[in-house]
Amino acid sequence: MTQNIAIVGAGISGLSAARKLIEKHNVTIFDKSRGVGGRMSTRYSELYEFDHGAQYFTAKDERFKMILSSETFEDVIKPWDSRAFYKKENDLIPDTGGFRYVSYPRMNSFAKKLSKGLNISLNSNVSSIHKDKEKWVLETADGKVYRGFDLVILALPNQQAISLMPIETIYFKKVKEVEMDPCFALMIGLKKKYDLIVSNPPYVRNLEKKKMQNNVLHFEPELALFVEDDDPLVFYRAILKFAHNNLIDKGKIYFEINEYLYNDIKGLLIFFGYVNIELKKDSFGKFRFVKAAKYAKID
Repeated sequence: MTQNIAIVGAGISGLSAARKLIEKHNVTIFDKSRGVGGRMSTRYSELYEFDHGAQYFTAKDERFKMILSSETFEDVIKPWDSRAFYKKENDLIPDTGGFRYVSYPRMNSFAKKLSKGLNISLNSNVSSIHKDKEKWVLETADGKVYRGFDLVILALPNQQAISLMPIETIYFKKVKEVEMDPCFALMIGLKKKYDLIVSNPPYVRNLEKKKMQNNVLHFEPELALFVEDDDPLVFYRAILKFAHNNLIDKGKIYFEINEYLYNDIKGLLIFFGYVNIELKKDSFGKFRFVKAAKYAKID
């Protein structure tokens, strides 16, 4: 039987639920913000873009994993390859638990694509929920009333959810007991963009240590040299993400590179939209340098 369902919250939880439910039901999503994404948000200013909400997201439910594996979203979801740590007493412990994703090129890109075709009422701050006979009624802060819902789903942080849930709801106590950790985001913007970025990041794989000269191994700090064998381009990706907002259009980027990974670096530059890519050889005839130009946007 087709039901009328209201979902409060247009983050990825609410949007994912809606995409599944619209196969058989009528679904309306309400969100107080002017855009979708919830905690996966991007803030814009005249010169900058900041992903100031969630740093990444995970997929533990098999149904959500199916959404992520769909070809529909392969252009807006990438693995999150940064290193994460948690504090235990006075130590920082690497967090190796679970696979992480980010939305690309902005943190709200996945949510925007996930919302396509859904019935969403933005700028709708739901302030109360109650039942009228057998149907649920939603009221917003600006006085609008929406009636006739068979079910209401609250895809919200627990403190926001309990402010809307009738106290007699069977889940009220459980939701109230949930504790959430805070997340702090620091947004820093540079006043001017760069014309040129030059970097010699760590790029030597651990498997290549035995090929290195002792004068390097014994006197250069390991953090400046080595990367994990299974992810040797981690620092290049981070620098190119930085350059996305901080290098002018047609600006140049120069890298020193691993002689065995020059094609991988070239592919990464193409992926990030760079043009005029030139690989350069050193005095021993090995590809050790690359330069490229940031693609200029055409209005």
